[in-house]
Parts: sequence; C-alpha cells; structure tokens
Amino acid sequence: MIEEEQKRCKQATPKDTWNLAYVFLFIHGVGFLLPWNVFINAREYFVDYKLNTTSSRNVDYRIHFVSYLGICAQLPNLIMAAWNTFYQSKTR
Repeated sequence: MIEEEQKRCKQATPKDTWNLAYVFLFIHGVGFLLPWNVFINAREYFVDYKLNTTSSRNVDYRIHFVSYLGICAQLPNLIMAAWNTFYQSKTR
C-alpha cells in the first residue's frame, strides 16, 4: 500500500525543465525582499532626513514610520499568500 502511494507520487511529480520555480522565487526575492531590507536598514535616513519637518502634524508619521512601512509591505504579501492557499488551481 505504501509502495503504491510512493510510486504514484513519483509519477505525479511535475518536471521543471527550465528551473522556472527557482527563477520565480529569485525574482520574488529581488523584487520584494531587497527593497524591504533597504527600507528597514535605512531607518535613520528616512526618519531623520527625509521625513524631518518643522510641522507637528507629521511627527506621528515620523515616529511610527517603520510600523506603517511594515504594515504596507507585509499586508499585500499576507493577503496574496492566503488567497493562493485557499484558491489554488486544480491541475489534475
């Protein structure tokens, strides 16, 4: 019974001849994770230089800049991951 299941799994495994899975993951890493790391590592540049204003209206935005950035960057990623999990295409 287990041998039949293992044989069926080996036959059902798709072949990635052009390494497209690797290419897509690499592009995702460069397109999403690289800019994310730039923003979180350059906090002082954005908070102290780019967002430095004399207006007291923007002080809250300066204080919570990294939190807002995290929400804006990770929320679309979370939504799409959940969507892909629950609405995956049926290939069989």
